[in-house]
Amino acid sequence: MKKLVVYIFLIVLFLFPQIAFAQHTATQIQILDFGILCHINKQMRATVIVATDGSYSGSGSGPTVITKANPQKGIVQYAATGNAQITPVRTATTSLSCINCAEPCSNSISLTSLSVNPQSKQHLKNSSVDFSYGGTLIIESGGCPSGVYEGVLPLTFTSNSGTPATCNLTVRATLVDDLSSIVVSNDQNLSFGTILVDGAYSVTVSTAGARTSTNASALAAGGTVQQGIFSLNNTTGAAKSVTSVTLDSNITLSNGTSNISATLTSSPAVSSITSVSAGRTYINVGGTLQMTGSESGGSYIGNYTLTVNY
Repeated sequence: MKKLVVYIFLIVLFLFPQIAFAQHTATQIQILDFGILCHINKQMRATVIVATDGSYSGSGSGPTVITKANPQKGIVQYAATGNAQITPVRTATTSLSCINCAEPCSNSISLTSLSVNPQSKQHLKNSSVDFSYGGTLIIESGGCPSGVYEGVLPLTFTSNSGTPATCNLTVRATLVDDLSSIVVSNDQNLSFGTILVDGAYSVTVSTAGARTSTNASALAAGGTVQQGIFSLNNTTGAAKSVTSVTLDSNITLSNGTSNISATLTSSPAVSSITSVSAGRTYINVGGTLQMTGSESGGSYIGNYTLTVNY
């Protein structure tokens, strides 16, 4: 059984924020995930490379053996308003830390080099371009416990106009003791963005990330609006039957003084999942907030759990 607890975010403001016209923006579309790694010879240093097309282009250092499954490239989308000549980020490094290990890793896991496609400058006019990122991951000798390891690459894209556009690209690697399991990953948090306290009404973010409300004037600009995304990583190489997949349907968000009730939905419906194909299967999560009009302003945070039994 795998259980993963993730967070959803909501910001509630009384006033509309000041809106600035963006010259250009950079947004993470997909995290750079080195997939599921089984470090056979933990006493030896291991190197794992993910190419910009999402494939493993090489691995191993000396006699070290790494078995691996289901990598994916990172994707950052750059959007320009007007004319812009954008230079992609080609160099960045980060260290990865375990976010769910029972004991700390005494050795380092790090992204030592970055690769990008396209590499050349891009000339844009009211358009966007997707940059695909790969890199080289080093697992130092001595071994680390099984768990999910994450780091963040702060990327700054330079342009011939406007201020630099920045974006944090998440880098992930999951260490397991064997490749015969389904590993659940949280790829994206569910977020409702910024709304106003304006009587009793509901706000819905669909499983496709679209926001609607029974009180449209309460949907303020600002904040991130997006669906939640889980990925089920089947490392066995063949479809695997599951006993059940469950998702919390009713949760409570709080800012410490006020609470907001929310109901959650998923696509596909978790009750319909009876097997998981080899590779990655994605589950999108949406939700509906029920506002009463008595909430205080602030940032509301809650959590929900996806459980896979197999």
